[in-house]
Amino acid sequence: MQSYFDARINIPSVLELASYANANNEQIRDAKRKELYSLLLPTYSELQQRNVKQLHFHDKHNNSFLRFHLPNKFGDSLNSTRPSVVLSNKMKKPVQGFETGKAVSGFRNVFPLVYKGEHIGSVELSQTFESIRS
Repeated sequence: MQSYFDARINIPSVLELASYANANNEQIRDAKRKELYSLLLPTYSELQQRNVKQLHFHDKHNNSFLRFHLPNKFGDSLNSTRPSVVLSNKMKKPVQGFETGKAVSGFRNVFPLVYKGEHIGSVELSQTFESIRS
């Protein structure tokens, strides 16, 4: 997961788009969300072939910005359901481990995102227990 993060996500073009998760203008957030989805859709398809089920971006306040597995569901707070996201954004450090979620439990890898020296949120790459077991 670290390799995918380093090579495909922690790059300027992705970070710039992800930084708009914190924009005050909803139209701008929506446009940049769509751009980010288009940019990373090939990567997500590749990840799915490797049993990675979720690629999920969060803003710096722990709200969902873009779920690749449910791109039309965003804006909900993850504060009460996703401690790994809260911890990664608070400590600004990667968090890995098994965690239950709203829909599925799995092995979560949550990485903080920094753009131009500013913490902008986090991103998750996760696999289900079943995918790792198989």
